Amino acid sequence: FDDCTQQYKAEKQKGRFRMKEREEMWQKIEELARLNPQYPMFRLLRPLCTP
Repeated sequence: FDDCTQQYKAEKQKGRFRMKEREEMWQKIEELARLNPQYPMFRLLRPLCTP
């Protein structure tokens, strides 16, 4: 049972790490998008694209 509990905790921790990595990558992507010279034009169009 202890082995199973340890594996569960390790998997849960890996999941949290992956979510943190994913969030950091999205932040980098969003920052790169903001640095794009055409970003203001697309930002104005964004409300039209949302459902």
